[in-house]
Amino acid sequence: MWPIIHRELCAAMRDPAVRAIRMWVPVAGAAITALFLLVAMADRVTAGRMLLWMLTWGVMAMGLAQGGRLAMSAFAEDREQGTLGLLFLCGLKAHEVFVARVAGQAIVFCQVLLSVAPLLVVPVFLGGVSSDALLGIWSLLPSFLLLVMSIAVFAGLVCREPGEANILCLLLLIGSLGLGPGMHMLRQILVGDGRFAGLAWLGPFKGLTSLPREDWNLPWEELWISVGSTLAMVVLFLVCALWRVGRIWKQEIFNGGADSWGNLGRRQAQPTTLVP
Repeated sequence: MWPIIHRELCAAMRDPAVRAIRMWVPVAGAAITALFLLVAMADRVTAGRMLLWMLTWGVMAMGLAQGGRLAMSAFAEDREQGTLGLLFLCGLKAHEVFVARVAGQAIVFCQVLLSVAPLLVVPVFLGGVSSDALLGIWSLLPSFLLLVMSIAVFAGLVCREPGEANILCLLLLIGSLGLGPGMHMLRQILVGDGRFAGLAWLGPFKGLTSLPREDWNLPWEELWISVGSTLAMVVLFLVCALWRVGRIWKQEIFNGGADSWGNLGRRQAQPTTLVP
């Protein structure tokens, strides 16, 4: 399993997109921070809040743009090129292949957050941002990035074509983000009073949109509902992806399906008839 993780990390180091993220994300974050340090000379409170808002949404945008692509490539490209079965022929089990590939992509995926992690502390020193708000962001951002990664891995295993996987990933992500607002609207229609108000915090949407506001006070109960429900969705998508890997493993090793390695060997063994 460890050689597969090492292979994923080596492949990521050679990826131009990963190198660009590693280089330009800290540079862009440092430039934005330096700009707001100049603005802070006039109004430190406003500068601190705006800097926290821009860094938070910048990490989310980078995670959606590049993190999902990296995680989806863990299986989608292998399925399209028919090279996923090579890992199964090495004597590894389906869960070992899955854990190794996902762990390798998760390490690469975390660089989006780690590259700007030191900069997220700067708004606290500028003022206008409490340590509780920073703790809330540090609780929600990793869970949101893990949700993007798990959805991308699941979509890459369900769809053979990368284009179809991108569409499925986008639809599942929209559905996951809309779970809380949808349940909140349904509660208002059916109940109409203040009961079950925590349903609006299901998923990461409510927490992420509430954190950077100026009048935000840390609602710990609702925050943990948001983090817990997001992590529950992460586990659900990863379990479904692991089940899908098991199905692919059985098809390519045992069942001799249309894309299996057994059928490939039998097709190659068939004699060629020359037609004059």
